[in-house]
Amino acid sequence: MSEHDILNGHLIVTQGKTKQPLRIVIAGELADLLMRIRARKTGHSMVAAALLVNLQGKRLTPAVLRNHFDDARTAVAAKHPCLGP
Repeated sequence: MSEHDILNGHLIVTQGKTKQPLRIVIAGELADLLMRIRARKTGHSMVAAALLVNLQGKRLTPAVLRNHFDDARTAVAAKHPCLGP
């Protein structure tokens, strides 16, 4: 998702199967999250339109996101064995 997917206070998401757009109202925790993302992105010399960026300000790829998720899952499983696979 990118800044271009935000229109008139809504986050526009295209559904995978039907390709129909879904409008999500930006309010509450989502609004707070987007403000934190924007604040963090202003600290980079390179600003991408993507909402999720790496430490250099470049867009995160699906593979990198997957690796981060896998690492987080492994760390949680090590700390809390009852939540393991």
